[in-house]
Amino acid sequence: MKKSLFLTLIVGLCAFAACSGPKLETSGDQAFKPVANADFVISSGTTTFVNTLGTKAVTTLDPVVTQGSVEANLSVCEVENKQYVASKTSLHIRMGNDVTVFLPVAASAFSANDKSAVMVYKETHDRSGGWGENSAYFEINAYGNVKKVEAKVEYITEGTEPGIKITVTGVDDELAAYLWEGYQDGLTVEVWNYYKDVTLAALKAGFDAGATIAFSVEPNSYVNAFAKIPDYVDDLEDATLTSEEREIAEKKYLFPVLTTGGDLATDYWVRPADNYGTETDPVIAPSYYYLLRGHVNPYDCELKPADLSIFSDTKVHDASIPDDVETVLHVIPNDYDVIYTK
Repeated sequence: MKKSLFLTLIVGLCAFAACSGPKLETSGDQAFKPVANADFVISSGTTTFVNTLGTKAVTTLDPVVTQGSVEANLSVCEVENKQYVASKTSLHIRMGNDVTVFLPVAASAFSANDKSAVMVYKETHDRSGGWGENSAYFEINAYGNVKKVEAKVEYITEGTEPGIKITVTGVDDELAAYLWEGYQDGLTVEVWNYYKDVTLAALKAGFDAGATIAFSVEPNSYVNAFAKIPDYVDDLEDATLTSEEREIAEKKYLFPVLTTGGDLATDYWVRPADNYGTETDPVIAPSYYYLLRGHVNPYDCELKPADLSIFSDTKVHDASIPDDVETVLHVIPNDYDVIYTK
């Protein structure tokens, strides 16, 4: 996707698709052009929050996908032609809340918006949207009341803190309740920005040090999401997986299989133990599922609350596979999220 700004509003269960590598691939169903000015894209649809393939890692150790929360992922990528680097800001708003994100970046790294560069892509859903200069909106009929959610992008070039300010307004309690009832989740807003004359490393370092998120209403929890990247992705270029069920000694198990043929090497996955008994009378045996070895996405960035005082506790997920997972029952998360709770 070769553009300056990509903004998507999605209704549905939300699964982050963070930049998983330094190169961002071009989308096949959206026509983009390389420009230095801002473009907007509005779309709607649903995705499913599921574990990857045969991985049965527990994603609910903490109330991540719950009402009263806001979740965000900030990641950076390198564009195919390497003329730009990019950032993607994903916001999952699951409560009535206006959300503001600030991305610190030198004014020389971005350009002012040109309204003539605006492009729109819409799926065929019974929802409507539109755009204006440096803004886009999305309308949803919630219980007979039309709700208008608006996302605005402001380029700050003056003062001591230049950067990009992203503001999302219009998600109220009624809309949040409607989305939760229909999708068990909230509204997703994605903003893509492209930069020039700045390296990927410098952009990430600046975000880690100074990117912030602020809320009009204190959320019960805020999740700064960090994706888990399977190790095989780094070593096996363009490899894709599927799961295959096999029966061994009259028991069935899932195995990771390359779509090009052959099994995924055991260096890249393990089979954990599961308890098939009870807590007081455990029966530990190899799990039907497998766990993919992986690591935190090195291109995901910190997006800290602007006001840390509203949260009393911070917990960090560790999705790394323990050394003894094959012989000892373990429950691990499927990501490296940082969770702030009140």
